[in-house]
Formats: sequence, structure tokens, C-alpha cells
Amino acid sequence: MPTVLSALAALALLAPPQSPESPRRVFSLNGTWEARHDPTDRGIIEGFPAGGPTDGWTRIMVPSVLDESEAFAGKDGIFWLRLTVPTENELPRGKRLRVVFERVVESCQVWWNGVEVGSHVGGDTPFSCDISGAVAKGKNTLVVRLTDRLSGLPSSMPMIGGIAGNVGMEETAPWTVEDVDIQCALGAAASVGVEASCHSLAPDGASIEVKTEIAPAAGGRGRVGVAHAHAPGSSTTRQSETLTIPNPLLWSPADPQLYRATLTLLRDGAVVDSKSVVFGCDRWESTAPRSPSTARRFPSKRRRTRATRR
Repeated sequence: MPTVLSALAALALLAPPQSPESPRRVFSLNGTWEARHDPTDRGIIEGFPAGGPTDGWTRIMVPSVLDESEAFAGKDGIFWLRLTVPTENELPRGKRLRVVFERVVESCQVWWNGVEVGSHVGGDTPFSCDISGAVAKGKNTLVVRLTDRLSGLPSSMPMIGGIAGNVGMEETAPWTVEDVDIQCALGAAASVGVEASCHSLAPDGASIEVKTEIAPAAGGRGRVGVAHAHAPGSSTTRQSETLTIPNPLLWSPADPQLYRATLTLLRDGAVVDSKSVVFGCDRWESTAPRSPSTARRFPSKRRRTRATRR
């Protein structure tokens, strides 16, 4: 029988497992937001992206689903959520700032101070929006327009929408590693493909070193694989490495053996960013053949993200 192979990957969004020297700083935006229903879809015309009008909003907690609020129980369609974000200082020179969402059900657009900074489709995957050029000293307004129903679904199907996961602001260096994807093929050893997007906004265009490392997530046998590559400066590139785990420990519900893949960006030998993904290798069998093009990869293929660059 053909064997179907997979890797299980999980991301801890607001407390990502990173190396101690990672320069990322995360500020939680969870708490009390304001929301309102927009049954006739007039929010853009009436200036909601810029934060107005002042009346007609209901306080809710984020993360939550809107049906948990008495004001929105039984309603569906389009909703708006907003939050005032005070910033004491301007963004430090050479830093980037992003708003990171864990889950927004089901699709959304995002504005910061009236400027659209991104959109996303899919309520089960995280995404982020770069706000580096939009942050002002003092009060800032974050606005989310969400639709709790994807096109093509019957209107009779009940939907539950909302900002259902954590929200935070993440400050990073100009060099970042994002969208880590894991693919695992099992044999006597595990061949693990690690793919990620490396962003470099350095004005001098100097290249950066990319180090990919795999080790047991809970200690144990120590490092099992490491690879080095270089990414060009002033660009966004997709980096890919394949590492081998000899005699891999398989994941199972009874014995969930996990590994950690860590990607570290170095500039002149100094760490400028680091990001980790925890994953497990598992094997199961299927009686139906499955082409390589449909092999499972994580995060979910359901995600589609567009970010407006500034």
C-alpha cells in the first residue's frame, strides 16, 4: 500500500519559541475593543476605516467570537472592530513594526490610521500587516473589517465570526524571517524540508547569512542537523534547505515526540533575527495513491494573504 507522509507544525504566535538573542519584541493588543455590525455594508462610505463615527459601537473582549456578545448574538455578515493604540515614541530608526493576528474569522481587511495595510482570507491561519510607515507618536487607530461568511456558502449555514485569536504588535530589525513551512519524508531517516521567507530592507543592500538548524524540541540528543546559506540584501527571497534526521522519533498521541526547526539570520556574524517552528514526524497509510502535488504541507494551503507595502 502507498505510504502517505506528513509533518505536523505548530506556531506559538505571541510567544514564539525563539533563540534568546532574537531581537523581536512583542506587545499584546488583547483586551477591550469596540465593535459594530454593518448589515448594509456602508462602513467604508461612512468613514469606519479612519475610526469614525464615534457612536453606535459596543465594547467587546479580544480574542472572542462575536456571538458571545449579547449585542451581536444571531447576527452575521460584516462587522467592524477598532482599537486605539497609544505609542509614546516614534518607531526607532532601522526598526520594523507589524500587527500580528493569530485568527480572524473568516476574512478581513485591516487599516492603521486610515491606511489599509493588509487583508487575509481564512480563519485558521495567522497573518501580519507591516505598519512601519504608518505609526504616529500619540494615538493610533487600528480598524478591522471582517466578514464571517465566505462566498459560496449557503445563507442558512450559521456562522461565527470575530477576532478569535491573539493580537499583538511585533517590533523587529530590518531583517526578518517569516512564513516557515515544514515538509517531511520518512524512510530509514527523515528528510525534512525547511522553507521560509527572508526579508531584508537594509539600505546598503548587504547580504545576510541564513542558518537552519533542527534539534529535539525538549532537549535530548542535541542538534541533529544544520545548514548555512546566504540571502541577497534589499529583497524578499524564499530560502529552502533539506536536513536529515537519522532514526527519527515519530509523533503519536501517546508519545508526542517533537523537533524544533530554527532559522537564524546573521549579519557580520551577529544575530539580527531568529524564528522557530515546532513539528512532529508521523506516518500513516492509505489504500489510494496520492500524487506528490497533494502531499500535506503546513501551515495550511488555505491561507491567502495580501499585504500593502509602504
